[in-house]
Amino acid sequence: MYDTHARTLAKAITFRIQTTAMHWAITYLFTQSSHTATKMVLIITTINMVYYWFQERVFAGISYGWVGQDLKRRSLIKALVYKTWSLIVSFTVGLVILGNLESATLLTLIKHVTALVDYYLFERVWNWIKWGRSNQELAGGAENFYSRSGAEK
Repeated sequence: MYDTHARTLAKAITFRIQTTAMHWAITYLFTQSSHTATKMVLIITTINMVYYWFQERVFAGISYGWVGQDLKRRSLIKALVYKTWSLIVSFTVGLVILGNLESATLLTLIKHVTALVDYYLFERVWNWIKWGRSNQELAGGAENFYSRSGAEK
């Protein structure tokens, strides 16, 4: 069984919408200002989207030593680098807009801990949804599918 491209796209879009709405709500509850929440979410989301593109391009050019089981290590390194960047951006934007070290730190921690729980729950919900899953056997098995598609395990 594998996920179709349509399912993957649907998950990506719904996750981005849900996460953006959640971050806006947390920021609004924290600041009591829809203007501030909107400004912070737009700035952070834009910077992180540009950075994500940049990171993907950099990692696409780094191939030495990333074979076999190292694909999992590569994914872990990419996730840690991106999450570190995301924390720095959230904190910096919060500090600039809120003007308070304590508020920026607290808001960043709340948003990122909540995002971790949110992502876990999001994945659990999508596991219940059967749409976009193919029961067809892949020619050559899953191993062949991953090597043909360039996807990681």
